[in-house]
Amino acid sequence: MRLQKMWALRKPILDAHISSLEVKIKRLEQKIDEIVMERISGEHAGRFPPEIRGSKE
Repeated sequence: MRLQKMWALRKPILDAHISSLEVKIKRLEQKIDEIVMERISGEHAGRFPPEIRGSKE
C-alpha cells in the first residue's frame, strides 16, 4: 500500500520529465535533419567538408 502511494506521488513528476525529454528529442531530431539536408545539398555543389569528401585539404 505504501509503495502505491509513493508511486502515485512521483508519477506526475516523472510524466512531466518524460514530456520535457520528448520535446528535447524532437528539437534535436529537427536539428539533425537540418544538418543532413545542408550536407546533402552541399554535396551537389561540392561543399562537403574535406573529411566527408575524402580529400586531405
